[in-house]
Amino acid sequence: MHGLLPVGHVQKHVTHIAQCPGCTCPDETIAHVFKCPNVRMKRKRAEIIEALRKKGLRKLSRQVITTLCEIVQQYPDGNKFQFTTKHPKILAAINAQSNLGWEYFFRGYLVKDWIRALDATKNTDPHQQFSTLLQFVWFDIAQPQWQERNQVAHEPNSYLDRIESERLKHQLI
Repeated sequence: MHGLLPVGHVQKHVTHIAQCPGCTCPDETIAHVFKCPNVRMKRKRAEIIEALRKKGLRKLSRQVITTLCEIVQQYPDGNKFQFTTKHPKILAAINAQSNLGWEYFFRGYLVKDWIRALDATKNTDPHQQFSTLLQFVWFDIAQPQWQERNQVAHEPNSYLDRIESERLKHQLI
């Protein structure tokens, strides 16, 4: 949430490597974790979307879940979203979140306009719905992607492993 996850960008001052462990991106940031084109990361995003569609409908409105799935699916394409919802409150939340920055959405910084959108699309307490939305963002979207990133990073022969090996090879005789 606070930008302190040990991604390449943060660890660069110690390791001198900011490379993404799963692709050729030279500067792995937290935002990149949610955009990484690595095949396993893409597959994990597809799994997350499928799980959200199944689990989410019991807790949030179909319009909000569909929008959430579209965010996860389209964010890697560079913030060029095309949402299917026409609900004015959801569109207002999307606009406000876009103004803040989508990278903050994945870190758990949701704009208050989501409360109004939740209130307009479900017949329960909007603050409870907001809490549920935040839990989805952290535990059902961010955490699984971070875990997959770590599995990719620590598997043998990752991009990061190869770069480190090259660097060490040049330091040895």
